[in-house]
Amino acid sequence: IPSPMPEAGVRIAAPYLIDVGVCLGLGAVAGVAGLFPPYCRPFATTDATIGYPFAVSETVPAWMLVLIVGPLPIFCLAALHRFRFKSQHLHMALLVWLQSV
Repeated sequence: IPSPMPEAGVRIAAPYLIDVGVCLGLGAVAGVAGLFPPYCRPFATTDATIGYPFAVSETVPAWMLVLIVGPLPIFCLAALHRFRFKSQHLHMALLVWLQSV
């Protein structure tokens, strides 16, 4: 018996196939990167060339931390769910984001 809606299976499987493709692509990049040895520099506490003499501040500013943790993820989640998913999924995604913060 033929399936009454063969395109429904494709529509359901397409996002998962994209995720699998992205994971395989990232795995391939990691595999290729693993073929090359890392650059290893000997460490000595008396070596002045490893310092950063021109650095004014080595900490992340508070405004950047607030931007990266707050509005930026919320905007990305809202934009993604506006064009791809249903609105109740946005509510769930925001709850997960809030739990992670």
